[in-house]
Amino acid sequence: MNNQTIKKIIKPWVILVTFTIILAAVIFNFTSVLNKVWYWIMLFKPLYYGIAIAYVLNLPMKKIQQFIMTHTKENSFIHKRSRGIAVILTLVFAFIICALIVSVIIPKLIDSFGMLFNNFSIYLQHTVTYINEVLEYFHIDYDASKSQIVQYLNTLRWDDILKNGAKWLGVGASSVINTSVNFIGSFGTWFTAFMISLYLLNSKEEYIIQLKKVIVAIFRDRPAQYIFRIGKKANAIFAGFIGGQLVEAVILGVLCYIGMLIFRFPFPELISAIVALTSLVPMFGAMFGMAFGCLLIFAINPIQSIWFIVYFQILQQFEGNVIYPRVVGGSVGISGIYVLLSLIIFGGLFGLIGMLVAVPLTALLYSMVSEFVHSQLQKKRAYVDENDYYILPEEATDSEK
Repeated sequence: MNNQTIKKIIKPWVILVTFTIILAAVIFNFTSVLNKVWYWIMLFKPLYYGIAIAYVLNLPMKKIQQFIMTHTKENSFIHKRSRGIAVILTLVFAFIICALIVSVIIPKLIDSFGMLFNNFSIYLQHTVTYINEVLEYFHIDYDASKSQIVQYLNTLRWDDILKNGAKWLGVGASSVINTSVNFIGSFGTWFTAFMISLYLLNSKEEYIIQLKKVIVAIFRDRPAQYIFRIGKKANAIFAGFIGGQLVEAVILGVLCYIGMLIFRFPFPELISAIVALTSLVPMFGAMFGMAFGCLLIFAINPIQSIWFIVYFQILQQFEGNVIYPRVVGGSVGISGIYVLLSLIIFGGLFGLIGMLVAVPLTALLYSMVSEFVHSQLQKKRAYVDENDYYILPEEATDSEK
């Protein structure tokens, strides 16, 4: 028996033993291994943030670049540098939006929060009064009277409460230093991510080609083609969903603000901003925004809170049935039960970020599973309906199915 034969016999056993040892080490030290893996993953946090920023900015940038290339001559200076001009215009557009938020929306939000906290006890007294009136109307015995609650509120030392709250939040010298250090670290992370996003936007085709080369070098032809196909599908689903949700949130927030001004609802800036932010989460988001606004308005005028619910439902129906189909162009292709389950599962696992990406991820997974199921049914020549399943004969055609 020569050396080559011995190596062929020993090599699989060596690989199996090595894999078994590594697997056992990972299992018995799972926590420490997981911490190490998470540590190395977090080292690339600026890259992840940069990819996310570039992906969002790429949506308007593509539109701007396409507009420039369509309306300029092929050999002109602007046409040749359409990518750089599109990146600059996208950044200017993003800066204008941020400046608008900082200079207009945030001061309004601060005023609304200030008015809410300054009059908190008054709003609470009004709420107690309305609740007592409703209970008296239905002849329900209620022990807690308004005078008791008002007396309790008046005995509260709000200055001490605020000071204790500040201490609880750790607003001390050491906490200020730690907060400053964390802020500097976060600023550095986001600034690095922003610079990475600029590189990705400016040369995205080059980086995509490099990634494709790595995939082709690692995988065989069929797996590589499958990865490329899934990547294209994921890009189409995520781009359509993210762009559509952002546009929908802005439109819903603006329409909500205009309507609240017309009907003289209180806290229009605060409630509209909350509605716009929460509407980024499908199904539940807008309802959370409506509930928040209803509670605020109820503290001032319960009748107005009812009218606000009616107004918001009409607004949401109009936005969902008239504006959203024209802006987004359709749904992600999954039913409501899958959307609900995806929000519950991904939200429970990854929090708010999980809820934001739950629907497009579920749509992608649904598409992959559906493709696999259909391919297996086609191989088995099986046809399934609500009653039973059938094996089609070899001569059956697609029209007979």
